[in-house]
Amino acid sequence: MVFREAPAYLFSEAGISRCEPNHLVIRIQPDEGISLAFHAKQPGPGIALQEVVMDFGYGESFASQPAEAYERLLRDAMAGDHTLFTREDGVDRAWEIVTSALEQPGPVHPYPAGSWGPAAADDLIAPRAWHTR
Repeated sequence: MVFREAPAYLFSEAGISRCEPNHLVIRIQPDEGISLAFHAKQPGPGIALQEVVMDFGYGESFASQPAEAYERLLRDAMAGDHTLFTREDGVDRAWEIVTSALEQPGPVHPYPAGSWGPAAADDLIAPRAWHTR
């Protein structure tokens, strides 16, 4: 996720015309983790900004390997732990939503491999953007 840039007037007295936006990155399989990249003022007099990255890697933070998805699911089911299970009304509602998409699928928008995706995806959140180019 790319946050909006800070307003330029906040840093104009320090001679900084543009402050790059902060980034929040959520990583999924196989290297689960979260990182936040933001700009912070360097210690000392004056205003000098430096990018700082806070990084949490699940694999590096814990000494043991997490259980595989089905391993944990089966263990919790045998122990009677309902934490990872969706309630019946939640499943019913999910099927109500998905059924309409299955019965009336939208158009397919092909795009080149390695690209940011089809232009139609940008219309979903316009005037915002998914990414910076």
